Amino acid sequence: MQKKPKHIRNHWFIENKDHHIRDVTLREDYSIIRVKPENISALRSFALNVLRKNKINTINNELYQNSLQYYNLYSYQQFI
Repeated sequence: MQKKPKHIRNHWFIENKDHHIRDVTLREDYSIIRVKPENISALRSFALNVLRKNKINTINNELYQNSLQYYNLYSYQQFI
């Protein structure tokens, strides 16, 4: 089996780490925001970065748990 070039592996790493999470978990492709969508995109990035800094592996599950109990947001170390 031939090893894939580094640029192809880097492309799929970015796709799996960021774009897939935005598309599937945050449903960014189905967003109906048409005025200033970059503001909501910045908020989504902020939320993902807070979760990643706190070493959350299953972002979908964590978002669901936070939607049920919003006061869990204050327990993150890197929130501020």
